[in-house]
Amino acid sequence: MSSQANTKNVFTLPEVGGFVVPFGQMDTALKQMNERWAVVKIGGKTRYMVLRHDAQSEFVDKQGLNNLFENAYYEDMTKRGEIVIRRFLPRWLGWTERRQYNGYGFFPAPEGHPLACPEGYYNAHQGFAVEPKKGSWKLLLGHIYRNVCRGDADRFRWLIAWLAQLAQQPHIKPGTHVVLKGAEGTGKSKLGEWMIRLLAPSAMPITSGERITGRFNAHLESLLFALIEETFWAGDKRAEGVLKSLATAEEFDYERKGLDPYAGRNYLRLMLASNEDWVVPAGSGGRRWFVLEVGNGREQDHAFFKALDEEMEDGGLAAMLYDLLRHDFSKVNLRRAPLTEWLVEQRLHSYDTRRRWWRDVLVSGEFRPDDDTTPVRLNASSETIVRKDDVFKGARRHFGNDRRPASPSEIGTFLVRTLGVSVREGPRLREHDGERSRTYVFPPLHEMRQAWAEATGDVIDDPLDGADEQTVEPEAATCVVPMHGYRGRGSSNGRSASA
Repeated sequence: MSSQANTKNVFTLPEVGGFVVPFGQMDTALKQMNERWAVVKIGGKTRYMVLRHDAQSEFVDKQGLNNLFENAYYEDMTKRGEIVIRRFLPRWLGWTERRQYNGYGFFPAPEGHPLACPEGYYNAHQGFAVEPKKGSWKLLLGHIYRNVCRGDADRFRWLIAWLAQLAQQPHIKPGTHVVLKGAEGTGKSKLGEWMIRLLAPSAMPITSGERITGRFNAHLESLLFALIEETFWAGDKRAEGVLKSLATAEEFDYERKGLDPYAGRNYLRLMLASNEDWVVPAGSGGRRWFVLEVGNGREQDHAFFKALDEEMEDGGLAAMLYDLLRHDFSKVNLRRAPLTEWLVEQRLHSYDTRRRWWRDVLVSGEFRPDDDTTPVRLNASSETIVRKDDVFKGARRHFGNDRRPASPSEIGTFLVRTLGVSVREGPRLREHDGERSRTYVFPPLHEMRQAWAEATGDVIDDPLDGADEQTVEPEAATCVVPMHGYRGRGSSNGRSASA
């Protein structure tokens, strides 16, 4: 084993053991060890942390540290002037200037804020990867406007505001997230890729569901942003629950290998990019997902995306940060994503069998008890009296694939409490056999369709409607991100939008 020195005879500490520090250079070696390693209290235990500025920190226990530096030594001199070889690790661990912390955490809040990093703790939040500097990022900006937002100025403003809030207030989670659908080669992941470059190591791509739903998930605690490029939750209720918790909860349960699970703050914003039809479990109601379908204006345009990447490499990323840090997003409601036709599409995919049944009733305008019974037509502008049995039979027929059919009381509760359909008990109808049937009185079909549209954004064509509008746009905000050349057709509901 030989001593290791560079051309100037200044020792450079290797990543792990297998070295001997030359005599006289121990101070240099100890300082270099401090730059890479620290002792930290975490989860009630002592661990040894690998300090990395380009990736998330890693932890090992005492045995692991010993294994890494078991063959690391330094030259020392006895009182007689003889050179002896001693173990390096005990010397660093016993050094009074050894780097150490009382705790570890991810604290993106500024100094003085209640959520700021406590004194004596290691802060895993490293800030931005570049310094902000005025410049041009027009190719990515144009891609966001023309392709990601399809020339819709209001949606563009909301998305830019979402990015700006992340840059300016990383410690305040808005609870809304971005979903970008699109064909291969349209550049749906391009914005997310550059956000990762801007925020790393507090951002990462996630291509495996295990990184989200797996047991050891502490890497998520130190993230502000994740680009998810795999629809991993479909059909998995547990995965769906994890995704929803990550999207909305202020705290989340984390676990590191060798340590007990713990609850920590959740600052994560999600961007999902997929070419699947069903990307997120949107459900009904709620506006946490801003869903867009990326246009094909630059599909397979390799020259354009090459030029875009070159611009971002050549000062564009710093320019992007410069603009985002100065952008005024105060007039945009970032806790409620704009309703888009693609969010409605995600909701349709996410409906359970009960909601699918009720939507079918609203679309067809009738209850179908069975194939042999004449359907009960709902009145468009006046109330309709319907036998309860006809309602229940039709519902059960629709729920035929369910393991346990819904009971009449469950169906009634679903209509009144969940859907808010203002049905009431109606008069008993005399049947041919002399029996009297219990009934429901339903509001006019037009009103029920309107209520459904207001609750879900899913507009069902109705002859009584004067117009077919499917989107509700956010209030326009002042946009200080340069929009030169990005004045488009405005919002999708026909209103003009000024930059």
